Amino acid sequence: MTHILKSFSVLTLLLALLYGCKENAFDDIVYNGKNDILEFSILSENNGIYQDPDDESIQHLNFYKDAKGMIIDNKIIVLAPYYAKSWNGLKPSFKKSDRSIMYHHGEIQLNGQSEVDFSNPTTYTVVADNDESKDYIVEFYKEKPIFSFAILKEDNPNLSFDAEVEIDSSNRTIIVEFSLGTNLSSLIPRFVIPDDVEITLNGAPQTSGTSTVDFSTVVEYKVSMDDDYPETWKVLARTREPNPENDFLTFNFSTAKNPSLFADLIGEVDTVSHVVRVASYWTTGINPLSLVPNFTISKYAKNVSVNAVTQISDQTAANFASPIVYSITADDGQIQEWTVIFYKPSKFYIKDRYFRQLLKTHYADLMEGDSLLIEKAINNRLVGGTDWWGDGMRNKDDLPIGSFSGIEFFQAIPLLGIPGVQLGTNTLDLRKNTGLAEVVYWNSNIDTYNISGLPGTNGQFIINVTAGKTPGRIIAQNVKEILFRGPTAYILNYLDYRGLNVNNFNMGSTVSFASGSKVLMTKRRWDEWEQSANPCVALIKSSSNMTLELWNEAGTQVVETKRFN
Repeated sequence: MTHILKSFSVLTLLLALLYGCKENAFDDIVYNGKNDILEFSILSENNGIYQDPDDESIQHLNFYKDAKGMIIDNKIIVLAPYYAKSWNGLKPSFKKSDRSIMYHHGEIQLNGQSEVDFSNPTTYTVVADNDESKDYIVEFYKEKPIFSFAILKEDNPNLSFDAEVEIDSSNRTIIVEFSLGTNLSSLIPRFVIPDDVEITLNGAPQTSGTSTVDFSTVVEYKVSMDDDYPETWKVLARTREPNPENDFLTFNFSTAKNPSLFADLIGEVDTVSHVVRVASYWTTGINPLSLVPNFTISKYAKNVSVNAVTQISDQTAANFASPIVYSITADDGQIQEWTVIFYKPSKFYIKDRYFRQLLKTHYADLMEGDSLLIEKAINNRLVGGTDWWGDGMRNKDDLPIGSFSGIEFFQAIPLLGIPGVQLGTNTLDLRKNTGLAEVVYWNSNIDTYNISGLPGTNGQFIINVTAGKTPGRIIAQNVKEILFRGPTAYILNYLDYRGLNVNNFNMGSTVSFASGSKVLMTKRRWDEWEQSANPCVALIKSSSNMTLELWNEAGTQVVETKRFN
């Protein structure tokens, strides 16, 4: 009994001591007392759309790139993207001290969620776990961008090539690279800045393409507006060893520069043998064959010449009736000779497997493996005397093979209604087929039709898919009416129907638009459609998540964007 009483007394004493030490249960908590904002940014993913307050259907990209705040003592400077439409209703992302609480106008702020108006300087309060607080003033300024920067040979004759330029907008730094030994002390740069932005160097205003600058040391430009917050852009010049490369990268001929060609010619560049081979069936035997090539060369190559005469891409013509030797001078002075040869192809590979199989099944004697024998195709006649090759399918005036230009472009077999496409694409460009009134095909992988400018029959053009996939994209500028035929409905995701004489793209009432589609029209014509209640207007407006771009009459600029839900 005595033993029990002694144990009870000891236990009572221990409890009393413990209770006395823990009278305040928070006495042992250690406060860190920190109330700092460590990071502060406006992320484009949270602040991407600006809605016009006068027209809710008009929306623009707002913060189209991230804006990272610069924390300087108790001030945070944010340089908003130059073209941001609004600084109101932004949701900043931030990182603060552990166990602290961040307030704005008395309300707790949530990272990436709380909206704030930054149109004027505003104050955040960060309260530490020991109740000590610190205020941060956040100020927004429009960034002062340098959109482009170049130091060109045409402005600086002592350069052997245009300087390589790398613009780091985030860090306001421009790296300019020159060949080793270049005199950097007096160079004229070109730059593009907004109209309301001024650029100075050591207090002197700078003019693009005129002002001379010494780039032998780091150049610090001051870029400013009238908001009292100039930015410093640094330009650092560096040099590299001369480069030995002297290759043709591409060597082609476009119809834009060579109207006598039916289609563009694509050269086959062999960098091992230094030969460019150009397949062109119908140019064989023509002399002189004066054509203007379009070519690209190794990045640092200095010059391209023929018989010591400088050749300029897309400008200098040559006679390609016989092989021509080009000389390319590398940055280090080494010269490589290249031979350009035109040849007459005997066959070409058919990439479309449906059409390839059709030819093998019905016209096997015209095929060699997966390639069509050109001479046999030219001389073959279908039932009724229809030419294999023409200026298009269902053409008013079928033309003979005289327009055929080899492996670079392939036209259709009119009778079978199987369209030809530019090899390696899923686009059918029929704009050259001025007499074409109807196109028919089945089981093809074509996704895009370009029928712009085709008059059709009395202004109406017919697209008839008899089986298989229907096109999702139609480019039909200045086509008055489009009639879609076939057993399957046409679901478009893109329609370019610009022009002032367009009237109806849904003559067969078989067209609808997928969600998220886009339609391009000339604004003046769209306004006329709305006034006259054109049925196509209702179709566009009733489509889910539809974007309508309205262009100027020249087709060079979007003047208004509408969205329909």
